[in-house]
Order: sequence, then structure tokens, then C-alpha cells
Amino acid sequence: MIRIRMGMTQEQLAKVMCIPKSTISAYENDKGDIKGSVLVELSEHLDTTPNYLLGI
Repeated sequence: MIRIRMGMTQEQLAKVMCIPKSTISAYENDKGDIKGSVLVELSEHLDTTPNYLLGI
């Protein structure tokens, strides 16, 4: 998982994205739908592409 390889916790990622940690957890466990704009922001914080996060 990219976040872990970067040494970033769910709490840290949630803080920089201004969303609850539970939302990050839901995304990582496929328990929540993610908007395209959030996917783009997430990929920017993780220094990757939206396609990579989608498994494309």
C-alpha cells in the first residue's frame, strides 16, 4: 500500500486531506465510494496517479 510505503499513517493522510480518519479507512477497505475529485486529491498526496489507485 502506497500510504504505508511512504511512512504515512491514516491519521496523517486524513489531516492533510481534511477528512476523518474513518473515511481513509473506508476507502482502503473498499467500504466507501470515492468521488473523482477526492481520488485526484488522494493521488496527489500519495504521489501517484488515480489510475494506479483504481488498479488500472
